[in-house]
Amino acid sequence: MTKGQPSILVCQITLCRDNACIVSTAFFCKLVQNQLFMKAIIKNILLVDDSENDVKLIKAALEEAHFGNEIIVAEDGEEALDFLYKRGKFVNDSSEDPVFILLDIKMPLMDGIEVLKIIRADDTFNKVPVIMLTSSRDSGDMQACYDSGANSFVVKPVNIGDFMMVVKELGQYWVVINERP
Repeated sequence: MTKGQPSILVCQITLCRDNACIVSTAFFCKLVQNQLFMKAIIKNILLVDDSENDVKLIKAALEEAHFGNEIIVAEDGEEALDFLYKRGKFVNDSSEDPVFILLDIKMPLMDGIEVLKIIRADDTFNKVPVIMLTSSRDSGDMQACYDSGANSFVVKPVNIGDFMMVVKELGQYWVVINERP
């Protein structure tokens, strides 16, 4: 390693919050000009999907990747907004805005595109990355998502192994690699 060139090391760290501790190996340290900086990412991930099977697979993939982020699950668009606005069952929730949102399109009560429009219209949440993770291959859905401010549109792979890999890569990008203001 040449002095002044960045390198990435994997570190193990124990984080405690609300009397619960986790040990994670998904925290990356950057060694830049002989200084060690810790990038501790502990914000929640909001997963909005009405499919119990997809929720189980997504949670398993993100947990396997050891990011250390709590995964909040909302089963429909209204529940997602309840989490963001701290209403209903989330009225006493004190967590910060999520590091990113995985949002399905086709859901009961309120679909993902409507949720996305509400999020993007609110200055409080309009910078939170929203990834549309959907089974829809409809080009109209894709266009509507991007027109409404989606950061990404990802079609859920049918193969379980591919599905898990895609979710892990999404997590890796949005939790570890992406830099937010």
